[in-house]
Amino acid sequence: MKTGFSDKTLAESNIIIHYSTQRDGFVFRLHPLTLLSLQKRYPERRRVDSLLIGYDKQRSPEQIDEGVWQHISQLLTGLSSTEIEQVGGFSVIHPVTQQEIYHSALAYA
Repeated sequence: MKTGFSDKTLAESNIIIHYSTQRDGFVFRLHPLTLLSLQKRYPERRRVDSLLIGYDKQRSPEQIDEGVWQHISQLLTGLSSTEIEQVGGFSVIHPVTQQEIYHSALAYA
C-alpha cells in the first residue's frame, strides 16, 4: 500500500479510481482530474458516473477479485482493458487517506 500521493502525481501517472465505503458496499468514481483527462481524450465514450458494489457480508475492498477491478475500471472509463493498459493502467485510492488498495499490473510501468 502506498500513501501520501499528491493529486497532481496521481492524475498524471495513470487512471485513478476513488472509492468510499457505505453500510452495504463500496462506491467507486473517477478522480476529477482523471475524468477531465478522459473527457478530453475520449469525448465520444460513454461511461458511468459512479458505481456501487454491494455485499451480503461486510468485507474490505482489498478482498475484491482482480476481474471485478477490471470491470469497474471499464465501466467508469468507457475504455477497453487494452486502452486502459495503453494509458498506464489504473489505481484504486481512498480520496481522504490517499491509501492505494489496488493497482493494475501496468499502472506504474
